[in-house]
Amino acid sequence: MRVLEIFFLILALAMIIWSLRRNKMLKIMNAYTLAFFDWHLKGTGSPLFDGPSPDYPEVILKTKSNGVLQ
Repeated sequence: MRVLEIFFLILALAMIIWSLRRNKMLKIMNAYTLAFFDWHLKGTGSPLFDGPSPDYPEVILKTKSNGVLQ
Protein backbone atom coordinates (compact mmCIF):
# COMPACT_ATOMS: atom_id res chain seq x y z
CA MET A 1 0.00 0.00 0.00
CA ARG A 2 1.35 3.38 -0.90
CA VAL A 3 2.02 5.95 1.77
CA LEU A 4 -0.41 8.50 0.34
CA GLU A 5 -3.24 5.95 0.23
CA ILE A 6 -2.82 5.28 3.95
CA PHE A 7 -2.64 8.99 4.73
CA PHE A 8 -5.82 9.71 2.77
CA LEU A 9 -7.58 6.83 4.53
CA ILE A 10 -6.71 8.49 7.82
CA LEU A 11 -8.09 11.78 6.59
CA ALA A 12 -11.25 10.01 5.46
CA LEU A 13 -11.84 9.09 9.10
CA ALA A 14 -12.94 12.69 9.62
CA MET A 15 -15.90 12.13 7.31
CA ILE A 16 -16.80 8.81 8.92
CA ILE A 17 -16.84 10.19 12.44
CA TRP A 18 -18.36 13.61 11.70
CA SER A 19 -21.24 12.98 14.09
CA LEU A 20 -18.99 12.41 17.10
CA ARG A 21 -18.32 15.16 19.55
CA ARG A 22 -15.50 17.45 18.52
CA ASN A 23 -13.10 16.43 21.30
CA LYS A 24 -13.48 12.72 20.59
CA MET A 25 -12.97 13.28 16.87
CA LEU A 26 -9.82 15.32 17.48
CA LYS A 27 -8.46 12.67 19.82
CA ILE A 28 -9.01 9.95 17.21
CA MET A 29 -7.54 12.00 14.36
CA ASN A 30 -4.52 12.90 16.48
CA ALA A 31 -3.89 9.29 17.48
CA TYR A 32 -4.11 7.90 13.94
CA THR A 33 -2.12 10.74 12.38
CA LEU A 34 0.62 10.38 14.99
CA ALA A 35 0.67 6.60 14.51
CA PHE A 36 0.92 7.05 10.73
CA PHE A 37 3.89 9.41 10.90
CA ASP A 38 5.63 7.37 13.62
CA TRP A 39 5.26 4.33 11.38
CA HIS A 40 6.71 6.00 8.29
CA LEU A 41 9.21 8.42 9.77
CA LYS A 42 10.45 6.55 12.82
CA GLY A 43 9.82 3.01 11.61
CA THR A 44 7.87 2.10 14.72
CA GLY A 45 4.79 -0.07 14.40
CA SER A 46 1.41 0.83 15.76
CA PRO A 47 -1.36 -1.46 16.97
CA LEU A 48 -3.88 1.05 15.59
CA PHE A 49 -3.22 -0.27 12.08
CA ASP A 50 -3.35 -3.95 13.04
CA GLY A 51 -7.12 -4.04 13.33
CA PRO A 52 -9.99 -2.66 15.36
CA SER A 53 -8.84 -0.71 18.40
CA PRO A 54 -10.64 -1.12 21.73
CA ASP A 55 -9.83 2.54 22.42
CA TYR A 56 -11.61 3.71 19.26
CA PRO A 57 -14.43 1.26 18.43
CA GLU A 58 -16.07 3.84 16.15
CA VAL A 59 -13.16 3.66 13.68
CA ILE A 60 -13.40 1.26 10.73
CA LEU A 61 -10.17 0.68 8.81
CA LYS A 62 -10.38 -0.16 5.13
CA THR A 63 -7.36 -1.18 3.07
CA LYS A 64 -6.58 -1.63 -0.59
CA SER A 65 -5.18 -4.87 -1.87
CA ASN A 66 -4.26 -4.93 -5.55
CA GLY A 67 -6.29 -1.77 -6.08
CA VAL A 68 -9.47 -3.22 -4.57
CA LEU A 69 -10.92 -1.58 -1.45
CA GLN A 70 -11.58 -4.20 1.24
